[in-house]
Amino acid sequence: QQHQPQKKKEYTMTATSTSTYPFATSYHPGELVVQTRAKTSGVASELLAGKSKSLNFSKNHDAFLAAQSFAVVSSVDPTSGQVWVTPIFSRPRDITATSPTSIVIRNDAIPANDVLHKIISKQEATTPISMLGIDLNRRIRHRIMGHAAASSTCLPSTGDLHFTVNEYAPNCPKYINRREIIPSLQPVNPNAIRQERTTLTQDDQAFIQRADTLFLGTH
Repeated sequence: QQHQPQKKKEYTMTATSTSTYPFATSYHPGELVVQTRAKTSGVASELLAGKSKSLNFSKNHDAFLAAQSFAVVSSVDPTSGQVWVTPIFSRPRDITATSPTSIVIRNDAIPANDVLHKIISKQEATTPISMLGIDLNRRIRHRIMGHAAASSTCLPSTGDLHFTVNEYAPNCPKYINRREIIPSLQPVNPNAIRQERTTLTQDDQAFIQRADTLFLGTH
């Protein structure tokens, strides 16, 4: 008995949406269905923007950053040359885009004794800075690469971190675990002691094994 080969199905996709974000027309129909059910069509559409050399205010990139209460900043210690990763737990508008190529992080949103304070004091244009602005609840992240703005361009001098954008890109939400950050009602402990070591203790290893998300800075 001979079987006739089945003709391969061909899809012609036309997708429209009445929401703020149009459906991404580069996805196949199954992906569009999943995006609709998961309510992530907006995220998928943003990814179509791709990389750019600046923020796009018309696409509300500035509004996205201003609304975030969490971000991760990576830079290089200007004294030791070591890469450092800083979690930023902030209030809305502590991170602002003052122009398509300029971002400011308020000084009081940066943890005490953090390396970023060294960068602020030097404010040298050669210092690389990268940032992930993340909306964990909506599973949206925007990656920003740049460098510290020269002190001569930071007017007025407020002690905030100013950096210049070299590359901006929305990233895939694949590895973002959905969660909601609830601001603590307790003030930050000013006496907290930072620990630095070159090896991982047993407690460190156990903590990492329990974690579902790690932020790594590279240079």
